[in-house]
Amino acid sequence: MIAPMATGRFKMLTRGCIPFILVALTGCNGSGRAPAITKPTAAQLAEFTRNAQIALPASAQPIGWREYRGMDDSLWLQVRMPASDLQGFLNTSPFANATLESNSQHIPGNFDKFYTTPPKVYRSGQQEVQNTRALNILIDESDPKDVIVYLNWHET
Repeated sequence: MIAPMATGRFKMLTRGCIPFILVALTGCNGSGRAPAITKPTAAQLAEFTRNAQIALPASAQPIGWREYRGMDDSLWLQVRMPASDLQGFLNTSPFANATLESNSQHIPGNFDKFYTTPPKVYRSGQQEVQNTRALNILIDESDPKDVIVYLNWHET
């Protein structure tokens, strides 16, 4: 009688634990896949610029959006702009007085879902914004005419 009872408890335990383990291994969003990249809506752009405390130049073309909603939200924005407008954007952003790393050995991994081949020429950095939130930037300067700016705002 002891063996069948132990087997029954084991089955109950494994039925409850296996789904939990699978969710833990695949990630908090349950699918195990990164959020899809889409073109941002006007509402998403407004939310991002408000949270990140940035103003995009009129020439900036929003081309990519990802988001993760959970205990700590994370928003990603990808924009293309003329290289001539980049410094003006940086001067009015939280990166105005920041030293950005140039072509470091480590490309920030939080942008790797946006491209299949990492940029050859880039600068990157991170700044704290309101309420101890963080803003990450990766600037792809591979094209001398247009830059692609990747931004990631996230809660702690």
